[in-house]
Amino acid sequence: MIAAAERLLALIEDGFLLVSCMCILAIVVITTGDVTARTLFNAPFAWSHDLITQYLLIAMFFLALPYVTRTGGHMALDFLARRVGDPMARTLLVLVGEILALLFIAGFVDGAWETTLDAYQGGDVLTGDLALPTWPSRLLGTLGAAVLALRLAVRIAQALAALARRDVPAYLSQDGHR
Repeated sequence: MIAAAERLLALIEDGFLLVSCMCILAIVVITTGDVTARTLFNAPFAWSHDLITQYLLIAMFFLALPYVTRTGGHMALDFLARRVGDPMARTLLVLVGEILALLFIAGFVDGAWETTLDAYQGGDVLTGDLALPTWPSRLLGTLGAAVLALRLAVRIAQALAALARRDVPAYLSQDGHR
C-alpha cells in the first residue's frame, strides 16, 4: 500500500514540478518582454510585477517543494543524524524530524486554506493594473504544501515499516544522507 501511494504521489509531484518549470519559463519570457518594451519603446508592462510576484513565484516555489523533498534536493539539517553510527538510531532521529516537519506543514496548510477561503469569500483582488483575484495564488501555495504533507506522511510510513523490519528506509542512504 505504501508503494502504491508512493507511485501516485510521485506522479502528482512530477506534474507539479512541470507546472513549476513552466512558471520559470513564463517569468523569463515576461521579464524579457518587459525589459525589451521598456528599453525600446519606453513602455514597460505595468502588470508584470504583480503577475510574477503574486502568482508565478508562489507557484514555482510551492509546487516544486514536494518533488525537491522526494529527491533530497533541498538543504537538510542532518548534521546530528550523520553523527549517529547506528542505522536504527539514525532512522529514529530522522523519523522524529519528519514528524515535526509534518506537524509544521499541516499547520501551514490549515492556515493557508483559511486564508484562501477568506480571499475567495471576500472577493479579494490585486490592487494595480492587473486586478486578478488573490485566492488562486493562495490556493497554489496551499496545494503545494498539502502535497508536501502527503510526501512527509509517506516518508513516515516508510520509516516505520523499515523500523519494523529492522531496516533503514530506502530514501536514506547508507551514510545517513538523503
